[in-house]
Amino acid sequence: YGLSYTKFGLSGVEIPSRLDRAKGLCVKADVTNEGSVAGTALCQLYVRDKVARIARPIKELKGFCRVQLQAGETKRISIDVPFKEFGFLDSDFVFHVEPGEFDIFVGFDSGDAGMVTGTTVLED
Repeated sequence: YGLSYTKFGLSGVEIPSRLDRAKGLCVKADVTNEGSVAGTALCQLYVRDKVARIARPIKELKGFCRVQLQAGETKRISIDVPFKEFGFLDSDFVFHVEPGEFDIFVGFDSGDAGMVTGTTVLED
């Protein structure tokens, strides 16, 4: 399960309000080792397309960042998600990136109750 002998915290999460067609999405966060021993945190970013022409998953893993931290140490990380990762194949196998709202989830696993959430928008 990727369990560790330490605990990690997430703060200062920055989720851009607009999705950039050229650059995609860059989410930044501070990861802190809150325990008493060194460890490696795996920060994960999930996306949900709020309204799409076909049913989409509730959460799709789109990026991650692995960071080693000493006890009590904090590091600023960034997770880059290319624009094309916000697209999907429709029932005719045609690729689309539709305008609209996308929920962004940042945490240490998909079931993380302390996951930080935000919304980014792709305009026409």
